[in-house]
Amino acid sequence: MDGVFADTAGQVKQPETKSVLENVVILLGQFNRHSIKLTRDTDIAQGLEVDSVAIFDVIMDVEDSYDITFPMEAIGDIKTIGDLTDMIETLR
Repeated sequence: MDGVFADTAGQVKQPETKSVLENVVILLGQFNRHSIKLTRDTDIAQGLEVDSVAIFDVIMDVEDSYDITFPMEAIGDIKTIGDLTDMIETLR
């Protein structure tokens, strides 16, 4: 994680100044090895070549950051950055 979601004590907290989409793009930027443009339509697994373990790590970071919990059955529906962003906004 690049520190976007962590305060100086290392505590994860909800970002206040950026939109959910901007924060998701920043968080997923660490996986952008091919420097593709990250948009709502970017496929997380294929476009960023993120495996399922890393996706779960990202989801856990997001849950901590926004103090939300993703329903397990909904996680499989998250394919794109837009899907993740929409789910966060729905659960907030």
